Amino acid sequence: MKIFVKFSVISVLLIGVIWPLSGFPQESEKAEQIIAASKAATGGAAWDQIKTLHETGTVTLGGLKGKYETWADFSDVLTSDVFNIGPAKGSQGWNGKEAWSTDSSDQLRIETSQASIAAAIKGAYQAAYSFYFSGRYPAQLKYSGVKDNDGKPCDVIVVQPKDSDPFETWFDQTNHYLMKMVDLTGEQPQTTYFSDFRPFQGLTVPFSAKVSIGDPKYDTIIELQQVELNTEIAASRFDPPKQVVDALEFPAGADQVTIPFRLLNNHIYLPVSLNGKVYDRVIFDTGATNLISAAAAKANDIKTEGELPGGGFGDSISAVGLAKIGLLEVGGVKLKDQVFSVIDLGSLSKVEGLEGDGLVGYEIARRAVVRIDYANSRLTIIKPDQFHPSEKAVKVPFKFNNHVPMIQAELDGVSGEFEVDTGARSSVAIMRPFATSNHLVEKYQAKTEVIGGYGVGGPAKALLVRPQILKIESIEIKDPVGLIETGEKGAAAATQTAGNIGGGVLKRFTVTLDYEHQVLYLEPNAGFSQPDIFDRSGVWCMQDDTGGLSVVDVVKNSPADKAGLEAGDKIVGLDGKTITGAEIDAVRTKLKQAPGTKVTLQVDGKTGKREVSLMLAELG
Repeated sequence: MKIFVKFSVISVLLIGVIWPLSGFPQESEKAEQIIAASKAATGGAAWDQIKTLHETGTVTLGGLKGKYETWADFSDVLTSDVFNIGPAKGSQGWNGKEAWSTDSSDQLRIETSQASIAAAIKGAYQAAYSFYFSGRYPAQLKYSGVKDNDGKPCDVIVVQPKDSDPFETWFDQTNHYLMKMVDLTGEQPQTTYFSDFRPFQGLTVPFSAKVSIGDPKYDTIIELQQVELNTEIAASRFDPPKQVVDALEFPAGADQVTIPFRLLNNHIYLPVSLNGKVYDRVIFDTGATNLISAAAAKANDIKTEGELPGGGFGDSISAVGLAKIGLLEVGGVKLKDQVFSVIDLGSLSKVEGLEGDGLVGYEIARRAVVRIDYANSRLTIIKPDQFHPSEKAVKVPFKFNNHVPMIQAELDGVSGEFEVDTGARSSVAIMRPFATSNHLVEKYQAKTEVIGGYGVGGPAKALLVRPQILKIESIEIKDPVGLIETGEKGAAAATQTAGNIGGGVLKRFTVTLDYEHQVLYLEPNAGFSQPDIFDRSGVWCMQDDTGGLSVVDVVKNSPADKAGLEAGDKIVGLDGKTITGAEIDAVRTKLKQAPGTKVTLQVDGKTGKREVSLMLAELG
């Protein structure tokens, strides 16, 4: 389950390198005129004297206040930032080769996935003011015309740095200042507004910025307090800092602990203790950092601060708070002083048929080796220096995109970087941009639209496909269920990520995660060759507010559609047996039976109670 919380720690003077895009001579010439006018209006030759920048300021987001500090090397296009906001803190940087970050526990992470490098290049590219200096970093440029900015006309240029993502720059036609930058892609596209322009050492620069994702309550306000130009910055400032050792505390005499878990809807549920209170329904999720449900936090008087934007698959944004947990325990293994996100997991509970308490994943796996034995429902946490991989397991290197492990995999010969996500119920989710660039909708003749999942970002619509082979190193998984995500926002819109490999595939293995060495091991289990089955009814149902089971969506031309089921119908019985929303997993299992199986549902809808018979069939 991919859940992201974005902290906007951005230099308030965001401008980008631009080189002409071949094939657009008129657009390029126009853009060069706009750039020259902006440079002249904001300092002219004074820009040519700048080699380095060091700035500090304040950041306000979701009721939380904090500080940031940024260093930028103009010549080599490098950047480094540190921040603190509420109970959270962190840092990040780009040294021209590696992207890196540290979390609230000062744990270092080297991030070399395509997505992480693209984000780092874009950030450094903007922060280093390369806009006025041709030749510092290659990019494509296209003049996009004149657009209105609160009643003032602006010239707009689309910029795409090499190996990164495109964005728009908006220049006021009257004073030629950079007024706005607009992301054109991404999971949470941002618009950055610049204001409070002041003279400074021969330049005119903005001392204030607002970063918006479209909802004012999630706006980030950045105020520049101090700027230093051409101070000496050590080259090591842009390199990853030394790793701070923050080991897990194992029970006395133990090198590893094993915890039984329950696999429900391809999610791993296990007991976790927070500040001495045991929560029995916590998901172990490699796609998430520490998280506790808003309901559990409230019931146990856990103090929550702030209201930040969070999401995942699905287009919606959910409010996320932050909380400090003094002690996290999993199977007797202890970790102190952790920052948890706090979010409403009500929609997840309705999908699962039980109320989930939260998620853990990265923070445990980062400090240990974690082995997930899906066949025997056991999770083992191992001291890194005591780990020895199985000779039968296939070694798969991975890279980090933020906290999510990414592996190279192929779908019918089409290669890309895929997330490994134990918190995803699906088998293979395919991101919309990757599907578009590789013409996968046409290749698989994808026409059947389904709800592929439902999380904190709401329902995730997708086109159902059936690739022939998913290949991971030497392993070939035949006929996995594929979902081409169609969302315009959220995780589905990621431009540098091919897809997400979830529990539908991972449960075929014993999966071992070695985060320290950025390697996972896959050892096929007895269920490796089992067919991958998708719903055969065409009905997506969820637990409703009364505890019943309601139909949310019906696939067009599916067995459910042909039988007359409609969104809003309540399913009150299955083959003559009364059911409730708590039995949703059993209902899903019934609706995956062999094609030709007859299933009878007792339904209560807007026309009253009725009995509906479905003849199960493969969708699409």
